[in-house]
Amino acid sequence: MQFSKNTISSSAQNRFNNRSKEGREDIVDIYEKSSDNTNKKKLIPRFFINQFSFPNFLMLLFQIVSIFLVLSIYRMISEPVTRDLKIVSVLNNLSTLANIPPATLPNQVNIVGDGILPTIEDLKKIGPIQAEVFKDAKDGDYVLVYSGKDGALDRLIIYRDSEKKVVYDGKTISTIDQENRTALLNKVVQATKNAGLISQSSTEIPTAQVVADSVKFKQENNLPFFQDVQNGDIIATYKPTSSGALTIIYRPATDSIVKTGLQVIQNKN
Repeated sequence: MQFSKNTISSSAQNRFNNRSKEGREDIVDIYEKSSDNTNKKKLIPRFFINQFSFPNFLMLLFQIVSIFLVLSIYRMISEPVTRDLKIVSVLNNLSTLANIPPATLPNQVNIVGDGILPTIEDLKKIGPIQAEVFKDAKDGDYVLVYSGKDGALDRLIIYRDSEKKVVYDGKTISTIDQENRTALLNKVVQATKNAGLISQSSTEIPTAQVVADSVKFKQENNLPFFQDVQNGDIIATYKPTSSGALTIIYRPATDSIVKTGLQVIQNKN
């Protein structure tokens, strides 16, 4: 069977036209679907605006602020109550562990690192007494100070509630500091007596000053007598006599008097 050239061309043309038509329909379908999605996307902001109009927005804002205020008030009320209940529990535990009657209330209750008391590392840096008292303490430990009643005079307790353990039970820092000062002054007096500068029967306690910064001390006391002072030295001055006030430089590191002199008291009259 034979086909003419025109027949073949016509058939090919029809197939091409049909495919082109289908292609155009696909393109139209895709465009319409895309248009529908675009319209839907455009509708979303309008829907949002309709649902959240300005009065509704104010209402939502008011609800958020109200919730925030309620939570803040609850926190302000609950935190002190929770803290007080915790302290009561601590006191009850100490009544057994440290032999303190529950009715005996401490003068101070703080927690290491709570903002009122520094962190344990900062506490240890304050001085040698603090470093010794808090050597076994940790952040979060309770620090209770008792003084002046029910036999609990000048007593400091460091308590770790997580372990139900007393970390330190002893004298307060101020008491230790005062005792150290008194002991040091007694050493100064004894050294003065041993040097024959005052009588052995003397009960006089001199006024004393510890040199914390020798450079600054020398600048403020620009006298040859103080040119050899060192950090930690004690400047002790006894009551003036007719010849002057006995002044000594005592060095605790060597337990010795490094210099003595008479401070002349001038009569302003």
